[in-house]
Amino acid sequence: CLEYIKTYYASPISVSDIAEYVGLSREYFCRLFHRHFGMAPSRFLREYRLKIASVLLVTTDSSISEIASLSGFSDYNYFSSCFSALYGISPLRYRQSARRHDILPDPFQEIRQIYPVDF
Repeated sequence: CLEYIKTYYASPISVSDIAEYVGLSREYFCRLFHRHFGMAPSRFLREYRLKIASVLLVTTDSSISEIASLSGFSDYNYFSSCFSALYGISPLRYRQSARRHDILPDPFQEIRQIYPVDF
């Protein structure tokens, strides 16, 4: 299921889509996922998308709304709210901090600890 998320995160995929991909009911998939990763698959997908966005904010000059879309968010305000909740600062301030060479956290550190996968 992680390969599916890595491949389709920018598309409007849902937990039901992922469960169908792995051939499980949505409910059973959610239970297994939470048991293995310690979080709901919807949270994992949202945070994966936000972590992709954090990398794009630092490595591209794309607009923040374009980065939101490239990361799988169709609503800029929702993206900005989720980003601020995860990182404690807005996407714009995150980009500005990176350009000032402030030290920012590795966006994939937590995922690597949960599941050793190259991102």
